[in-house]
Amino acid sequence: MKMEAQPLPWWAYKVPILGHIARISFVDSLLRSFFVITILLFMAEVALNILIIRRVPYTEIDWQAYMSEVQPVLKQWDFNYSHLRGDTGPLVYPGGFVWLYGILFVSTDQGQNILRAQYIFMGLYLATFLAACAVYAKSMKMSRFPPAFLALLCLSKRIHSIFVLRMFNDGPAILLLYLSILCLIYKRKVSACVLYSLAVSVKMNIFLFAPGLFLILLADGGIW
Repeated sequence: MKMEAQPLPWWAYKVPILGHIARISFVDSLLRSFFVITILLFMAEVALNILIIRRVPYTEIDWQAYMSEVQPVLKQWDFNYSHLRGDTGPLVYPGGFVWLYGILFVSTDQGQNILRAQYIFMGLYLATFLAACAVYAKSMKMSRFPPAFLALLCLSKRIHSIFVLRMFNDGPAILLLYLSILCLIYKRKVSACVLYSLAVSVKMNIFLFAPGLFLILLADGGIW
């Protein structure tokens, strides 16, 4: 008879106390649930991100440059890219970036309300976290990726910094990419392509995923 896969790696059951707790029937059932683990980690991430925003000093890198780059579009309706510049030089990002950060420009008192911007990006981070968890839940079997391993998604100092301390455009672009991947998992190819195009319009490095998307569409018989 084939043994049922364990929700934790073998070495975790050798750790005193932890191994005993993990063997409790109720705890074992919780550890096998992607939904329960995701909710618990989500609540932990909410607390962690609030702590980061309140305790870690904000350091200006590109935020004011982003605001300067989108300001002519919103105030003068100037769509000439050669006129869109910031402290770091001319605008190098596509049109989706302009509209996204234009919305943020309006929502944060022309970029002056940094705290509000950080909480907006906290929301984007949490949405990205949920999208990543959903991708794993729908594409991986528990025997290959136990739900408890989702905790690894919470350990990156750099990702938290990119979202709530730096507010780079990498974050929104990756969120759109993960949503595109979810649509592919659910066989919503047109929606996946639309979301992928929006992600590219925010930051062009998402274009590096294009060969993979192309092969998936080919293997599945085209986009229709």
